[in-house]
Amino acid sequence: MPITSIYTLITTVRNKLFDYGIFKSTKSAVFTINVGNLRVGGTGKTPVSAWLLTNINFAKKAYLSRGYGRKIKGFFKITSESTTAEVGDESKMLFNLFENHFLFAVCENRNLGVSKILELNPEIDLIILDDAYQHRSIQPDINMMLTTWEMPFFNDKVLPSGRLREKKTGAARADVILVTKCPELISEIEKKEFLTKIKKYSQAEVFFLRFSNTVPINQSNKKLMAGSEIGIISALALNEAFQNQLSIDYKLVAKFQKQDHYRFSRKEIEKLFTENPGLPWVTTRKDFVKIKELLNMEELNLIYVTDQEVSFNEAKDKFIGLVKKAYNSQLVITK
Repeated sequence: MPITSIYTLITTVRNKLFDYGIFKSTKSAVFTINVGNLRVGGTGKTPVSAWLLTNINFAKKAYLSRGYGRKIKGFFKITSESTTAEVGDESKMLFNLFENHFLFAVCENRNLGVSKILELNPEIDLIILDDAYQHRSIQPDINMMLTTWEMPFFNDKVLPSGRLREKKTGAARADVILVTKCPELISEIEKKEFLTKIKKYSQAEVFFLRFSNTVPINQSNKKLMAGSEIGIISALALNEAFQNQLSIDYKLVAKFQKQDHYRFSRKEIEKLFTENPGLPWVTTRKDFVKIKELLNMEELNLIYVTDQEVSFNEAKDKFIGLVKKAYNSQLVITK
């Protein structure tokens, strides 16, 4: 608790300095959507970013992340030759998903990153900012805050007593709150109670999202049959949740789980194969981009990848309309 008090004081003072204009926060020259949260990891920012890139209809889109876990700093445009050590696992994963359809870049300085992206392609009309909720030097046109149904921010505490990066009142900065990983069926009473608790801290528009895992598939496009014995390889903020989801359809006989963004070694993967000959291993798309760099094609056929699909419980059209309205407002202000 003493450490929590100190951390809370530091983050609160920093936020006040931005609120009072002592620390400057500037809008970029292009429409930006931030996908962030109050909590450290596990809310589903990457699947939501992928959904936005797929479903928000803009002509030229870009994605900017700090590239968490990379070994070097500065601005980098991601290419097919980029490694996870250079650009981070989540950024590389998204690039692999969309290839050359959008511009992907990493930079710890979001303002510099946006400027560099526009230098590379002045026609970009939307930039998705990954995890920039606390990077207040840049002011997004839409500030999206994610929180999960099972572990909502209003029931959490500031680090290290809990998992929040700042006080719950930070939710007031959100324009939109996305409640992720919701159950398929939510009663009106449950929803009302949840919204009442959110409204104590924020007047943002709230939307409820479901996540579902796709059938695991390997590099040879072979699907993993339900009921199969499997091993799990994961380095996530919520490894247990990933394990529980897979345990519904498959028989878990081995697992190798590490902290979020952990960098696997070939020696570790080889040991798993040796101790469990012929066993299929299931992993996430994020972890696969790191594993893929270590193995040959024959070995990769033992690795099966599952993706997370995002769907709205309701009000998908309302959400897209909100984004379009904000974009049109930005065009008016610019003119």
